[in-house]
Amino acid sequence: MDPFTAVGLAGNVVQFVDFACKLFSEARELKTSMTGQSAAQLELQTTCNYLNTFTRQLSTSHFDANPQNLASGEKAIVDLAASCKSTADELLALLQKLQVKQYANHRSYQSFLQAVRGVWKKSKIEELQRRLDSHRRDLTLGLAHSLGDRQSTINVQLRALKEANMRMELNQTQMLDRLSKEISAIAVDATQAQAALTREGSAIKAEDLKAIGDALTSLVDEGRYLTKSQKVLSSLYFKSMKTRHSNVASAHAQTFDWVFRPTSQKSRHSRPPVHFLDWLSHKNGIFWVSGKPGSGKSTLMKHICGHRRTRQTLKLWAKAERCITAKYFFWSAGSTMQKSLKGLLQSLLFDIFKQCPEVISVACPGDATAWEAQMKEDESWDFSDLSNMVRRITHCKEMAAKFCFFIDGLDEYDGRHFDVIKVLDNLAKSPNIKICVSSRPWNIFEDAYGHDVTRKLYLQDLTRQDIKVYVKHRFDKYFAQLHPTPQDKRFKELLEEITNKAQGVFLWVLLVVNSLLEGLTNGDSIALLFSRLRRLPTDLEAFFGHMLNSIDSIYHEHMARSFQIALAASTPLTLMAYSFLDEEMENGKSALERPVKPMDNYELSARHQQMRRRLNGQTKGLLEARQDPAGTDYFGYRVDFLHRTVHDFLRTNDMQKLLAGKTKAGFNPELSILRGYLVLLKAMPLSQRRVTDQSGPVQQLLEEAFFYAREIEIRTKSANRDLIDEFGAVIEAISKETGQDFVWYRDSAVGDYDCVGDKVRKAACSSFFEYTIQKGLQVYVEQKLQADADIKLPGGRPMLDCALRICPSKFSGEIELLDMVRYLLESGADPNEMYGDCSIWGRFLLQISHLPSGRRPPQDVSSALHRHRLIELLLHHGADVNVTYNDNPLFADYIMFVGNHRPSEEIEQIHLQTIDLFISRGPDLCAKLSKRISLLGQFFMYSIGRRGTATPDFRCRMWKYIMPLDEEDEESLAKCEPYMGQIQFLDSKWQQRQKLREEKMSNNQTSMVKASYKWVDWMLSWVWIGV
Repeated sequence: MDPFTAVGLAGNVVQFVDFACKLFSEARELKTSMTGQSAAQLELQTTCNYLNTFTRQLSTSHFDANPQNLASGEKAIVDLAASCKSTADELLALLQKLQVKQYANHRSYQSFLQAVRGVWKKSKIEELQRRLDSHRRDLTLGLAHSLGDRQSTINVQLRALKEANMRMELNQTQMLDRLSKEISAIAVDATQAQAALTREGSAIKAEDLKAIGDALTSLVDEGRYLTKSQKVLSSLYFKSMKTRHSNVASAHAQTFDWVFRPTSQKSRHSRPPVHFLDWLSHKNGIFWVSGKPGSGKSTLMKHICGHRRTRQTLKLWAKAERCITAKYFFWSAGSTMQKSLKGLLQSLLFDIFKQCPEVISVACPGDATAWEAQMKEDESWDFSDLSNMVRRITHCKEMAAKFCFFIDGLDEYDGRHFDVIKVLDNLAKSPNIKICVSSRPWNIFEDAYGHDVTRKLYLQDLTRQDIKVYVKHRFDKYFAQLHPTPQDKRFKELLEEITNKAQGVFLWVLLVVNSLLEGLTNGDSIALLFSRLRRLPTDLEAFFGHMLNSIDSIYHEHMARSFQIALAASTPLTLMAYSFLDEEMENGKSALERPVKPMDNYELSARHQQMRRRLNGQTKGLLEARQDPAGTDYFGYRVDFLHRTVHDFLRTNDMQKLLAGKTKAGFNPELSILRGYLVLLKAMPLSQRRVTDQSGPVQQLLEEAFFYAREIEIRTKSANRDLIDEFGAVIEAISKETGQDFVWYRDSAVGDYDCVGDKVRKAACSSFFEYTIQKGLQVYVEQKLQADADIKLPGGRPMLDCALRICPSKFSGEIELLDMVRYLLESGADPNEMYGDCSIWGRFLLQISHLPSGRRPPQDVSSALHRHRLIELLLHHGADVNVTYNDNPLFADYIMFVGNHRPSEEIEQIHLQTIDLFISRGPDLCAKLSKRISLLGQFFMYSIGRRGTATPDFRCRMWKYIMPLDEEDEESLAKCEPYMGQIQFLDSKWQQRQKLREEKMSNNQTSMVKASYKWVDWMLSWVWIGV
């Protein structure tokens, strides 16, 4: 329920009371026409329609489910609305009676009141008028309390909207402030009206009532628009969205400005011509920024996408239309969303909607209910939905807008680079889109973008003067502290030599200048500085090796552990985690021994300061702490590699051997990370311990910790039982401390279908042991059950049912539960065991076949394959292929579900293999469905009917899997006989369609091909009528 529902209900009450009071006024005439009767009848009908609308608007069903969540003023309005609805129903019945009476007697009335007197007694009329006066009095009191109470739903939710606005930097502050003022103004008006009522004893004036009603209507319209836009933005937002962009170094003063010079302006420094400005101002398509590793591509991209010249120049391209910019910076060392196509599209859409929220209705057309399912907390968008949203926006002719996207680091995409090139090429086909991309000069990008010299630049060929500027500034800044400043011409020679050796690699320059300034701090002479420079390797990897060799040997183990932990981390860990990991090196049991005690601000600040210095000394700056724009103080800094090249260098075999040799035997970085997470949980400040927030810091930290726990189990086959048990004990302690039950998570990655009753939302997990099952900690669960075979889940829930509740992973698709399910089955779990009014196996089929509106089956191959293997495993252990629910075969549900969606070719093949699995178990194809049609007939109808988004070809192949035409199989032929003609017809048309597709037709045959496709589709959609 959005925060303006209660206000909207109050507005409906105001409108009804105003309308009803006017209805009973002597001045309310039933107008007559020339003939007298028809217009009066029309007036009564119109009044009936109004009242019908009010009875719907006064519904309080939104509030009946959770009345305890309402503030006192809101409850008064809800009660008043219920009373008004009763009055409205009574009036509606009266009007309908009047219509009948008037029609029968052919009478016309001067006024509504005159007409009512002919039906109701005087006492009844007076009682209704008294009731309306009471409604007016109660209304002002309820409004004054509801809108003036800081704890009311509207005010609490408005504060939440403001917090989200600040967190996501949505620039909606003015609108939110205006809404707050409007709410306060209405509350003041209602309070004054109530005071006048108390003082004078008369009802609120009609004009005052109307003014309050109009103000409420305006407030609700504006508030709901804001709420919807923020809900969509929140669903697209992810915490690490801006992290990479924020952490990229900003361009040094007076560098990279050449990118905005026109090609007609001759360079003073013999630079090759740069065509970026021409492309930005006049051309469409893609511009490619390429360069060596460390040459500053990301810094240039950050400089370009945030520069005022970019915005000014784009106006020339957009002309009279609005130009919207959006950006995304891939980061190979970051989270899944920082290196995926899904993360790319969500970021672009977020930036577009943030600047232009009115286009949300263009991107998300149709019934709002379908999009609600996609916008629920912790549910992720589907890639195809995101693609369609971008397409709708960029191809909408009514929008009068153009779009420029800046996408950095294509080489850091975690997938086939061909895929990201294809997505960008499809986007760039629109005349309303242009895209600036950057990457290393790999062959695949050279082939895609390197053919046109006016649409590319090689950064290392353009930055010689920028390097000079940077180096000079660093030295000048150092020498500014000295008196007098050295004027030795050899400093100019030193600067020139640095520039020549750099070969356009800014990262190398940064490291070299740091080394030289360290020498100056030690009093090095100019000759010694030259000597120092000439000993430094010009190759980046060799330079990194040189830096590591210079680290004091006392720090070697700390250095090696820190690097291995950084490499093992799925996303950069917090600086606080490294602080605890440092302690863990000295005492391996420190995580278990530390008490559950929140950290105070003094210790938090001291630890951050100390650990930043330690990291700098132990890794020579190759690991650095960077502020996390999405983090709070406790999680405010994350430790990352200085540059991607450092990460790549440390991944080499030689470096892996070196790091392993400097740590103690048996060191496991994932285990250290898990211990660090345990201490993070124990020391978490009180302000972060929101145990009822299923997406809060505690739950996120626990999810990340158990990801590493599972990784440890997979690699070592050990459970670290004491450590996992301690997590459970800490959660119990925090819950006890806060006095609230811990909310694990409510939603699964699939449907909300619960067979124990009806389709209702049910907790996917309600205890720590369930959580370990659903996180796939099979070794831990096995050891716990071996130690205590009597462990039971809450409510008598079977463990197999818990393990089959597919849940999303923060790091990769769905959590792999195959080992857990196999263990439980081999331990005696029965997939056909009844739980509620359906078997465990049936519940599993229901949850993967009944997704909420707007949701699709998994679009990633790993998740689809995971479900296929689970089905295969369950069938192997005796799952009943003919299982039913409400007399409906669930095998049919699954087939019809996958047949209603358009999968990729790889996923299509997985679906067909799953169907083959079912068929091999001999399902009863003649079983009757609830619609009294045979299972076989229903399959046939779904395989060729025009339903869903699956292609006819896929459904045809599904049908052929379900009922293969084997002339020697008499039983199959007997079952198939009623459909034989249609099947053969279908098969021939499918073959014909394939042949048409494969032929290379000339342009003048295109229309014939389209006509053939239409004819085949039309015939296929009608064949099922004979079934």
